[in-house]
Amino acid sequence: MKLRRRATAGAASLLLVGSSCAPPKPHATGPSLLLVTLDTVRADRLGCYGRASAATPILDRLAREGARFERAYAVAPLTLPSHASMLTGLYPNRHGLRDNGAAPLRREVPTFAAILHDRGYDTAAFVGGAPLDHRFGLDRGFDLYDDAFGARAGSYSYPERSADRTTAAALDWLAPRLAAKDAASFALWVHYFDAHAPYAPPPPFADRFRDSPYEGEIAFVDAQLGRLIDAIEKAGRLDRTAIVVVADHGEGLGEHGERTHGCLLYDSTLRVPLIVRAPGRVAAASVRADRISGVDLLPTALALLDVPAPRDIDGVDRLLADASSAAPLYAECLAPFFQYAWAPQFAARDPRTGSKRIWDGPVKIPLPPDEDATQPVRDADAAALDAAIGAYASRTAADGTRAASGSSAPLQALGYLGSAAPIPDPSALATFPAASTRLPILDTIDAAISARQGGNDREAEALFADACKRDPTNPSAHFMLGSLRFERGKKLPEASVEQAALDGEALVDLAIAANMRPTDARAVDACASVEFALGYVARKGSTKDDAERALRFYSSAERRLVQLLAARPEDCNGWRILVGIHTLEGSPLVDLDRACAELHEWSTHCPGDEKARDLQAQLQCR
Repeated sequence: MKLRRRATAGAASLLLVGSSCAPPKPHATGPSLLLVTLDTVRADRLGCYGRASAATPILDRLAREGARFERAYAVAPLTLPSHASMLTGLYPNRHGLRDNGAAPLRREVPTFAAILHDRGYDTAAFVGGAPLDHRFGLDRGFDLYDDAFGARAGSYSYPERSADRTTAAALDWLAPRLAAKDAASFALWVHYFDAHAPYAPPPPFADRFRDSPYEGEIAFVDAQLGRLIDAIEKAGRLDRTAIVVVADHGEGLGEHGERTHGCLLYDSTLRVPLIVRAPGRVAAASVRADRISGVDLLPTALALLDVPAPRDIDGVDRLLADASSAAPLYAECLAPFFQYAWAPQFAARDPRTGSKRIWDGPVKIPLPPDEDATQPVRDADAAALDAAIGAYASRTAADGTRAASGSSAPLQALGYLGSAAPIPDPSALATFPAASTRLPILDTIDAAISARQGGNDREAEALFADACKRDPTNPSAHFMLGSLRFERGKKLPEASVEQAALDGEALVDLAIAANMRPTDARAVDACASVEFALGYVARKGSTKDDAERALRFYSSAERRLVQLLAARPEDCNGWRILVGIHTLEGSPLVDLDRACAELHEWSTHCPGDEKARDLQAQLQCR
């Protein structure tokens, strides 16, 4: 959790004393922009998209007073990659964020906030869920990036902030700008995470939507959005504020066997609502049937403000310009590969006919226009779409190593591993199991996570073990099982036979995960921690076998960490364990000179880590 602020004008002026070189920041006076992103919201669950039971009067009003896109599609069924594409106009294989918890956005990639900030807009973001933590680089260009989620409810839950709290924070920032007559135009992004599983709407929506809590969450978000719209309208600024509402992806809700999202690329998780209200620019009550991708959001939103988009992007303005294009609409989901060692999914859609192809490992799935089962599959489109997917996936493979080499993520608190594996070339996809055939495994893992959230570790352990037995090459399942057993062992008497036995069981699974993902900090750190603990127990023995076992455990942990830190030097926890191996009294690998060299690297890559500084002082490192 962190609030990110740019330097104030006063602070900046102190830095510029004696210099007349820095030009003053422009003062935007045109229309303002309110961008609202709805996490995990399907288009067909809103009233304006035909859902009779929906309670979405605010979104329905915006659709009546603006344009509703009937065929808008996400680029990925994952929060971070989808938002990155919407805010940069680039597909994931170009901006590099391929999974939740991936590397930070590269500095050279322009964002909508940076573009508008440079033109004098007051910029702020209020985000509701951990996938959009500032560490992933989407804070660039915002005067204020508020990601104050608060603490997690448990070890297997997302840090998030409810819609009422997110709205209250946004209104606190917005109120003085609405009241000031000479305030600059604003660009405000508000992200609502509430519709993400687990679904738990507050009263009165919990009672009203007892049989559909997912729709209750959406109704709650709609009501909170109404508070924002009401404040802007009461200030007389509504018609001078362009409003764009879009979801990052949908939700499976059991369709195609997927309960939530993040594995498959059907329209249950890709088709999203997109509503634009901009009086004088967009006709009221208009319905757009053209097919639009998440990458088109940036140029479309900028066009509403008469701000040109960067030239070298994938998206186009689909609202005001003549944006007819034959370029396919791409989508990808790499989480199955990164998390479970299943084949990634890729898809392409013809924007003119709506025909679609999904590559699910070795299987190529043809789909009728807009997945309308009453329409026939257009075989004539298959070759072109396969060629497009092949080209996109090939660029993915070339960019994958760089994209996978970023920092570890708060999302990994859920137990999933990070994006630390090279993306396979399309020719190798057939060597991985298709994600669609492994969904029962995912249901078992989800059930285990729910059991652990409920405090039933024994049930969770049994479910994780079952998942590992049925899917023995699944690194996340092994990691979760090993981590659970290691945590259980910590509650037993230190260095006891019982603790050592449980640690030994944990090591079996953590070693599988670490061997499969040798540059994943979370997997390797966990495995090395268990090896360190087992080495600590072994060295307390008095026999030659004990000494050999201690050396074997310590050496294995050292080898893993050296390899990891060469690729991921920002892993502070890895440095801590490695230095411990070389400094702990009685360790067969004690080497204080080497430890001092490692402490130097630790301090360099983790400059705020006080533990490294304290150890340097204790060892009197030069």
